[in-house]
Amino acid sequence: MKNPLHSLTGRFMIYSSLLLIALMGAVYVYQSAQIRKDVEQQLLDKGRTMAISLSRSLQSITESDFQTGAVLKDGTKLSGEELRRRLFDDKLELVGGSEQEAAKRSQDAGYADSKQKLFNGTDIPMAKYELKYTSAYDAYTDDRWQAVVDSFLTDDQMVFAIATAYSDNPEAAGYIATHNSTYSPTGEASKDDWGAVGLLSQKYRANRVFNDETGYRAAANQNTADVLLQKYPRVLEGKIVETWDVSYPLMFGGKHWGGVRVALSKEDSDALIARQEATMAAVLALLLVSTLAMLYLLSELAVARKLRRLLAATANLNSQEADLTYRLPDKGSDELARLSREFNRFIVHLQVMIGAVRGVSSRVGGTSQQLAEQAAHSLTAASGIAETVQQMAAGAGSQAASAEESARAMEEMASGVQRIAEAASQVTEASLAMVQEAEAGHKISLTATEQMLALSRSAQDVGEAIQHLNERMQAIGEMAGVISGIASQTNLLALNAAIEAARAGEHGKGFAVVASEVRKLAEQSEGSAQQIQEQIGEIHHSMAKAVDAMERSSAEVEKGVSGVRHAGDSFGTILGMAHQVSGQIQDISSASEEISAGTEEVTAGIEEMARIASGASEQLARMARATESQAAAAAQASGQSEALKQAAGELQQAEGRFKI
Repeated sequence: MKNPLHSLTGRFMIYSSLLLIALMGAVYVYQSAQIRKDVEQQLLDKGRTMAISLSRSLQSITESDFQTGAVLKDGTKLSGEELRRRLFDDKLELVGGSEQEAAKRSQDAGYADSKQKLFNGTDIPMAKYELKYTSAYDAYTDDRWQAVVDSFLTDDQMVFAIATAYSDNPEAAGYIATHNSTYSPTGEASKDDWGAVGLLSQKYRANRVFNDETGYRAAANQNTADVLLQKYPRVLEGKIVETWDVSYPLMFGGKHWGGVRVALSKEDSDALIARQEATMAAVLALLLVSTLAMLYLLSELAVARKLRRLLAATANLNSQEADLTYRLPDKGSDELARLSREFNRFIVHLQVMIGAVRGVSSRVGGTSQQLAEQAAHSLTAASGIAETVQQMAAGAGSQAASAEESARAMEEMASGVQRIAEAASQVTEASLAMVQEAEAGHKISLTATEQMLALSRSAQDVGEAIQHLNERMQAIGEMAGVISGIASQTNLLALNAAIEAARAGEHGKGFAVVASEVRKLAEQSEGSAQQIQEQIGEIHHSMAKAVDAMERSSAEVEKGVSGVRHAGDSFGTILGMAHQVSGQIQDISSASEEISAGTEEVTAGIEEMARIASGASEQLARMARATESQAAAAAQASGQSEALKQAAGELQQAEGRFKI
């Protein structure tokens, strides 16, 4: 069962209770202060009335006696002038035996330690403070004022009503000649704890000087505009009670004599205040309970029942299916009805939004499926491209290695051609010497014979060199064929790469550029190989001429050897043929130099082809790494498309809970 304190009505009652308690508390505090103020004002009014009445009563009696004189009970006659003189005589005489009684009381340890603070702040022993005195007007006040002051003890709140005299002598100010009879008993009733009776008894409070702060101020007050209120604690029947001392000046013939003091006990007033506060608290508590009960009934009738119906209606919105076609009841014009209408409008907006979410989730699901398929195709294509690029990189590496081997072979061929050129130069020098010797052949025929033999050997050497050069040319031709084959294969691979790049679409643009560059390199390599073939063909043609010349030279040498004995007769022919041989040897030398230069060019071309093949291999390697990165991106895209497809499924499952 749901905690009622968690309901709106429960919280309303709690807040209302707290607010009402605070309000009632404030009312109680305010009313209590007002009650206390009213009761205290009543007490003060009573004290004011009694003090002014007592002062005017004593003033009236005394001023009448000033005019007519007074006859005391003991027969003493006092004229008005004598009476005035006595009343304003402030001299006090110590009562005989008073000091002895004070000394007796001082022997009591508890009493001896007692002190009394005077109006001037001085502390004196209690025994000295309680000394008894007589004055010139004691008999008159006891006779004429006693009955008057006793008449003012009309209720329990009255503690005493007395007249107190003022004197310029601080030790005499506050003297009370006549006290209420209650506080000045006689006979056995006046006997105190130390055995004294009558005027010397501690219980007899008349004939004493009350010059403490309260008594002195009451006697010295001359303000007739209003009474003087003084508050002090007083022990009554073993408990401390706040006492109000209300005093008013006492004037005779316009001259200040002293004042009257009316002491009121505030105990009854406090009891009255307590009773009124208790009554008020009971009334406020009853009002609080009644108000809360009324608020509870009103909240149940006006709010709680409608809220319960509203909660019961919203249960459909929080069901497993979350029916958004349901509408809350919105009859009426109060806040709950307006809230229901606003909530119904919100449900309409939510219904439209869930419908839109359902359509979007369906489209997202289809798109994620297409994206997953495209990512799978991209991954397959990227894998094929990566394999092709790796094959091309391997072919380019092989091409670079073959080019390096061809370059080394051409370097060896160039070295051989250089040796041929050197040999041809030597033959040229020998032919020149032979011409010179032929011119002088008739003189040195034997020398000519030796030279012819040397020429024969040189011719054999030249033939062997040419044969060796022919073999090298054949090796170079084979290498050029290999390079041409590699270039064709590279061109084919570049074509395949371009086709795969075209299939890859936007992702294969970079790869298509690399394939185009590789194809260009392959075409350049194939052109260089064809040039090498052409140079080798020309070299073969020149070498054929040189071989033919060498064969003819060899026949002539043989004829020269056989006919050396007839040197003189046929020397002219030998000389002509020597010139011919010298020219041919020069041609051979020139051809050798051309072969050497062509060989260097071929070597440089092959080295360039090797460099290009190496660069192509590096580019293909980078392209292979890029293709691998592309494949990884395609795999990541495939995973993301799967995650998107899963999210779309979850979204469809979530919006499927709503009935629209």
